[in-house]
Amino acid sequence: MVQKAIEYALRSTAVTLLLGVFKPVNNDLGLTEAFKLEITKIKVQKNGIEEILEQKTVQKPTITVPRLNSNKNGKKKKKRKKKKKKKKKKKKKKKKKKKKKNKNKKKKKKKKKNKNKNKNNNKKKKKKKKKKKMNS
Repeated sequence: MVQKAIEYALRSTAVTLLLGVFKPVNNDLGLTEAFKLEITKIKVQKNGIEEILEQKTVQKPTITVPRLNSNKNGKKKKKRKKKKKKKKKKKKKKKKKKKKKNKNKKKKKKKKKNKNKNKNNNKKKKKKKKKKKMNS
């Protein structure tokens, strides 16, 4: 028990213990055993400067070490549930409707173009034929 308390003290404070005596403190709750630490020499670090204080009785830390048999009959302490934050719903943006392109119009245009092309080609062919006839 004392070993645990010493380890706890070393972990939880920025104080290096050199020589210390643990004295049990009367605890009304009876749930934990508390120890008051009486230290003859203590090394404290303040802003990187090490001082050695002698003959100091330290009130803090009062270390509470949980008893091993505190969990009677295997009952577990209920954990409080955290309330979940409600997420704000994002407003959906309305999509603009795209105008439908008139496909038929495009097709008609293409047909017309092709017709004209064909006409022109035919005209050229006729001219060529005429020239050939004239030359022969």
